[in-house]
Amino acid sequence: MSVEANGVEILAEIKSEKVETPVGELEVKLSVPAGKPAAVALMIHGVVDKDEIRWEWGAFVEKLRERKVACICPNLHSCDRTFPRLDAGPEDALEALKALIPWAYEKLELESTSEVPFLVYGKSWGGARALELCFSLTDDKQPLAGLVLACPAKCYREDWAECVSRLTVPVLLVWSKDDQVLDFKEGSEPLLAALNSRKGAGTLFAPAEEGGHRIDKIAAANEGIARKIIEFADLIGPLAALAARNAGSD
Repeated sequence: MSVEANGVEILAEIKSEKVETPVGELEVKLSVPAGKPAAVALMIHGVVDKDEIRWEWGAFVEKLRERKVACICPNLHSCDRTFPRLDAGPEDALEALKALIPWAYEKLELESTSEVPFLVYGKSWGGARALELCFSLTDDKQPLAGLVLACPAKCYREDWAECVSRLTVPVLLVWSKDDQVLDFKEGSEPLLAALNSRKGAGTLFAPAEEGGHRIDKIAAANEGIARKIIEFADLIGPLAALAARNAGSD
């Protein structure tokens, strides 16, 4: 998974593959760090079928790889049944996303999904899918270490607030105040209230002044937010510990 030049370990290139899932074949990019990964992140894009949207999370992949976080970046536009649609339910997309987890762990030569922390990142339409995936993993008692949401769209589930309350992992929520697609106040306030209602689960809210509805542009304009996204795997422990202390003092 890595090569050496003059005794220095070099990071492997991003691998692009076609992966068979229960609902069809998906194009997937897998970013592989040198040596054993410290964590694995599944990164879910927004609804628009443009390269810059499908690869928005790509702004963070190299920095994450330097921190030994492997990244799974599926192109959900590449399969008819997972193609992002605002008028369709999430079931097929969720089936495909769940199938990518054991596939990636096998590719990374990890023995099980509990061997290293598993993180989910989602933006806009992909943020809703990320939430729904985490609800499903939680209900199935599957390993999940943390969730990063960037201006997420609303879930299809009517009981989404109840589902959020059952999430026990740390969550980083990023939203820009100048978002013209999903309103900052209308979107962030109810979600943040649901996240903050959880006992013993840490929530970190990172509002941005600019960047609009693009997580790559938010990060480019806000160094502190970019650092939180990149370092999230390292923040999980402190967030969980702080949330546990706060829950114990209630």
